[in-house]
Amino acid sequence: MVSKKNPEQATEQEQPAKQEKQAAAPAARQQLIYIGPTIRENGIGLRTNQTFIGGHPAFLQPLYEKYPQIKVLFVPVEKLREAQKQIQQTGTALNTAALSLKGVQ
Repeated sequence: MVSKKNPEQATEQEQPAKQEKQAAAPAARQQLIYIGPTIRENGIGLRTNQTFIGGHPAFLQPLYEKYPQIKVLFVPVEKLREAQKQIQQTGTALNTAALSLKGVQ
């Protein structure tokens, strides 16, 4: 005996799955921009204003380990203007992180 699905039930069951996929997609595609000083170390290069899609890039892991404050200098692109103000303001987390990397090449 073959049972027929109620179209309303199928739609209700599919909607949460669609909503989860839609919610996960923007997080996975997050655009970050690095606003700290340019760093070149052990064959890894990171430039000021370099943009990354999908969060913090894994290939920069050696830099994250050596300079943990570097992650603060990756900001969402939509918050760039505010971050640029904060990096110029003495005492902010962004300002402190940028100053701690001065001289690193």
